Amino acid sequence: MATWTTYGTWLQGSKKGYVKNGITLKANPELEKYNEESLKHDKITIPKSLRIIIKNAILKESEEIGQPVLS
Repeated sequence: MATWTTYGTWLQGSKKGYVKNGITLKANPELEKYNEESLKHDKITIPKSLRIIIKNAILKESEEIGQPVLS
């Protein structure tokens, strides 16, 4: 399994929920706002064009090594 987020896109307190010390916690808008205000840099997002390139590279590599990818 491969999954990741980028800087500033999934903060503690998020409405999606979040994990801290192995425990899944519910949204906390005040905590999310605090964490967003505490970021030292702008959020980093991956443009769709680059996500497509990454996906194709993973699929190509998985095919070459004979490892199926389930989505």
